[in-house]
Amino acid sequence: ISNLNRLLGSTLRDVTEEVSKVDVAARNIRRIDAEARVVALRCTVFTERALTALRTCDVLIAATDNDASRMVLNALSAQYLTPIVHAGVNLGVDSEGNFDDISGEVALPELGTW
Repeated sequence: ISNLNRLLGSTLRDVTEEVSKVDVAARNIRRIDAEARVVALRCTVFTERALTALRTCDVLIAATDNDASRMVLNALSAQYLTPIVHAGVNLGVDSEGNFDDISGEVALPELGTW
């Protein structure tokens, strides 16, 4: 439930049904483009399965909330010359359910750099 303010498209129903964040993200992508090829892996970026999949991506989106996984994505981007987008968002609501903070940042490092 603590991620609802940071995960666009997530609902209380997702929380009660224990829908993973990657499945919410995949659902949102498919809403935008029903023909998009989405592979949602519910695992840490440090697994062989994730690292293998990430090497084949056309672009990396680093929307992680910890430095360790962000560093792995940076290293993959630099090693394989895969463009990376760093994105973060906060959607804060007050006690009445109104937005009291909508903020975020996006960074696009030069290809091959950290």
